[in-house]
Amino acid sequence: INAEYGRVSMWTHIAKEQCTIENLQQKTKGYADQKKNYFYIGVACKDGDAENSVKQRGFGKQHHIDKKINQIPDLILHTQELVRNSVCSLESSLIETYLHYKRCLNGINGSDNCITSDTGVVYVRVYLD
Repeated sequence: INAEYGRVSMWTHIAKEQCTIENLQQKTKGYADQKKNYFYIGVACKDGDAENSVKQRGFGKQHHIDKKINQIPDLILHTQELVRNSVCSLESSLIETYLHYKRCLNGINGSDNCITSDTGVVYVRVYLD
């Protein structure tokens, strides 16, 4: 558990990687198949560039999953900006694929909670064990 959990300065200590859709799918599968890292799949509305969009979803006490497990992610994988239909489809597909994995932190299928803006990003928060 991170000693500085929830501090804004911690954003700089989280590794971030922008991925193509295919690469995000492959990397998510890799972390899921390792069965040792917790992960969470989510979406963010466009807010500047892709990384800033993810940042605006919050981390630490500002993000419901980080708050629930009392830890910030070690890595955030995210797509570039995508149109809404692509965002919702990719998120739904990833959650459907990994929802029953023991270390997937998504509690319900995310398609009902997808973005309402025209564009956004899909991200995967990875908590390294």
